[in-house]
Order: sequence, then structure tokens, then C-alpha cells
Amino acid sequence: MKEPRIAAEIAKQLQKFHQVDIPGSKEPQLWNDVFKFLKKASVLKFEDNEKQKRYEMISFREIQDEVKELKDLSDLLHAPVVFAHNDLLSGNLMLNDLEEKLYFIDFEYGSYSYRGFDIANHFNEYAGFECDYNLYPDKDVQYHFFRNYLSDRPSEVCEFNTLSSLDKTN
Repeated sequence: MKEPRIAAEIAKQLQKFHQVDIPGSKEPQLWNDVFKFLKKASVLKFEDNEKQKRYEMISFREIQDEVKELKDLSDLLHAPVVFAHNDLLSGNLMLNDLEEKLYFIDFEYGSYSYRGFDIANHFNEYAGFECDYNLYPDKDVQYHFFRNYLSDRPSEVCEFNTLSSLDKTN
């Protein structure tokens, strides 16, 4: 995924993927998933008493309130909601070298979500199963991805390039 040519192709394909219109609710699935997770997490029990005591110190009510506030704030941003892959790790990419084509596979987590979440989730996948965040793409790699994602919108790319060069001076 790190190779610039492959990263560029992933970005271009993801931009096309995000344009697909799938019938059904266009509400971001992210919040349903987070609230479901919190509900399940709040009732876990551990056999190890020490773990259970530490676990009981977690205020799931507070976390749920914070997530609700985050959801409300994100609604104010009017962030684009698209049909998202939500699991774009290297194992879910197939590269046909003969045809020089890249394919996305494994759509079990596909749902409507924030475009930015899908891209950020992809960047997190650079860390791999070991969660080595030293492998997280730096700004230059991210800008390369964004330029290719926006390649069919030259006016946005020019504006983005200006922001990129400003960022490097700070």
C-alpha cells in the first residue's frame, strides 16, 4: 500500500467506490456500531478480580455521553457521507499485475459512513496487525493520496496543494 504507484491507484479507486449509490439508509453506520460496542462492553465480566476492579472504574455512561456529543458535533460539519469500504487493509486489495488493475474485495464492513472516516481508517491500516504506528503515513504520503483521490477535481487539488505547501512552512 505504501508504494506511491499503488497508493495512487488505491486513492483513485476509492474515490470511484465512494460514488457508488447503494439502496438503503444513507445514515452513517459508524454511530450505530460505536453505541452497540459500548452497550456490549459495559456488561463484560472478568474472572480476574484485579481486571474486574479496574474495568468497573470505567464510566461507560460518560463515554456514551462523549460519543453522543461527538456525533452531534460531526453532524454540524456536514461531512460527506458515502458508501464506504470501512476495512481497506492490504489483505482486501487485489492487484492484477497482468491487467495493471487494482480491485477491492471483502465488503463485509461496507456501509454508509463518513468519507473522511474511510480514508482515515485506510491510513490506520498502514500500522498493520501489530499496530506499529511508526508506519502510519506521514503528511507527504497523505497529500499524495489526497491529490490522487481528488485528481478528477483539479480546482480542489490546486487549493489542496497550496494548503500542503503552507503546511510545510509551519
